[in-house]
Amino acid sequence: WSSTAGAGDEGDELNPETVSYMIDKSKMREVYLIGTAHVSEASAEDVRRTIRITKPHGVMVELCAERAKRLLAGDDGRSPQDVVGELLRRLMQGNQVPGFGPELLLKLGFSTFYAILRQCGLVPGTEFRVALREANRLNLPVCLGDRSVDETFSRLRVAMGNLSLERLMNAPQPPAELMAMFGGISGAFGIPASVEALKNRKRIALARDYVSDFAPEVMEVMVLERDHLMADKLLTECRVGRTVAVVGMAHMDGIEEEWRRRGGEVFVHGDNSLRR
Repeated sequence: WSSTAGAGDEGDELNPETVSYMIDKSKMREVYLIGTAHVSEASAEDVRRTIRITKPHGVMVELCAERAKRLLAGDDGRSPQDVVGELLRRLMQGNQVPGFGPELLLKLGFSTFYAILRQCGLVPGTEFRVALREANRLNLPVCLGDRSVDETFSRLRVAMGNLSLERLMNAPQPPAELMAMFGGISGAFGIPASVEALKNRKRIALARDYVSDFAPEVMEVMVLERDHLMADKLLTECRVGRTVAVVGMAHMDGIEEEWRRRGGEVFVHGDNSLRR
């Protein structure tokens, strides 16, 4: 696809790294799929620009009703550390996860764990709020693409229960590129850098495949199941016509794969890291 598709002003371009184009002519649907990969205003500006350039008939966001309500209410006073702490407390409720505990954070590192949650859309940022507000400003229908966060974390507790300290401690060595990215990042101060480090699709794929090797149950719940759900909503529940879909970048591969499997076409820009 062209990075200036639909652009009205010189310099208006879609981000070739974060946006792909999907079309299913038989269902009269086309989607500009934007994967959020940066911190705060960088992804927010990506979303604003994509909506402005493509002039969609509707917007889909990787949110459930609870998270959408919280974002629209401006409930953003918590730090990233607070958000991850809350998620961990919810995972640990009732001590139902004997195989999961501090060892997971020790293995992955706090910053890396946050980055994974962020890329999977479980810690939504400013860009999701921008998508909702832009849709409201333009009077566009919003399709909520995700299942209830409570359902996701209920299923994640079960998946975590299948992880053992032995399996985590014997996890394979991360790919060299990931080691280089995260080797110098530690503690809460590494959070922005850890998210920025995973800012292209090739690196996201490396991280996703690595975690899938030793924790496939977790990736099934956090990523694969939700990929299929969002692809289905884009094809069946979102408004017919052109949609801008805002998701965590870790979901792009799975959504695109499901779209192709169901008969649609997917186009990735020639400058995307997956093409190099």
